[in-house]
This record gives sequence, C-alpha cells and structure tokens, in this order.
Amino acid sequence: MTEYDLAEMLNKAFLKVASMEKSISGFRIADIYPLNSDRFDENDFAPSVAEERLNFLLKLFSIIKIQFPLKLSVI
Repeated sequence: MTEYDLAEMLNKAFLKVASMEKSISGFRIADIYPLNSDRFDENDFAPSVAEERLNFLLKLFSIIKIQFPLKLSVI
C-alpha cells in the first residue's frame, strides 16, 4: 500500500462522515462561530519569542557579516 492508496481510502471515509453541520458545530464549540470578536485579543496575534530571537540573530549576523550557510575552512 502506498501513501496515495492510504490518502484515497481516508478521502472516501472522510467524505462519508463529513457534513456542514459537523463543521459548524466544531467552530461553535471552539467559540469561533458565530463571530465572537472577543475570542482573540492582540496577544494572540503577537509574534512569538522565538521569532523575535531569530530576527535579532539575523540582524546581528548581518551586522558582523556572517553569511549562511556558514563556510568553515581548516588552515
């Protein structure tokens, strides 16, 4: 069985059980539908600490002229 055979089987099963009512119910349970503008605040859309750290390192590396991928040579 290949990954394509598995995908075809899962697709057939999914199409038999999927319905718009189940989709709407999932959004309602997650408190996303009907629209609840209080569900998310600005902190939910703030960049992560990891992203901030990565941006800092990229700026630092560009200042000290480190290029990626690193090229190391043995003398």
